[in-house]
Amino acid sequence: MSPRYALLPALLLACCAGGNGSALASGIPELPSVTFLPGHPREGESFAASLDEGGRAMLEQNVALLKTYPHPFALAGFTDDRECRGLACEALAQRRARGLYDWLIANGVDPAMLPTVITYDETKPIDDNGTEEGRARNRRVELQFDPVLLWGLRY
Repeated sequence: MSPRYALLPALLLACCAGGNGSALASGIPELPSVTFLPGHPREGESFAASLDEGGRAMLEQNVALLKTYPHPFALAGFTDDRECRGLACEALAQRRARGLYDWLIANGVDPAMLPTVITYDETKPIDDNGTEEGRARNRRVELQFDPVLLWGLRY
């Protein structure tokens, strides 16, 4: 197996087994989600004003990791199931992911390291939408490692 593909089995396992936490064992940094206030950012609202306390705390940590890690990540935007409906959820998830993208680039992250913005809206919750705490965790943007971005592979 060529050196370029030597990590492929571990990376595919990490990506398929549940995301960034599993990927950390393969040498891929774990990037915490950036979380938002309900329904934010609104059109024309600043990105920083739309974050909840946890989201603000994660920005600097993510910037430091992205500046040192030499491989691309996708930005994936999400919503909870109550803050919007239908296409409005897709638009909100897109504003969140795009806002983080713009903020990261303005703070020195190479745009080549963030080539893809994905929107999942309310379709992939990580917590229970039946509680405020769960909904707060679901309103997020994740930085996701993707071997397709790294090697151009299709699986």
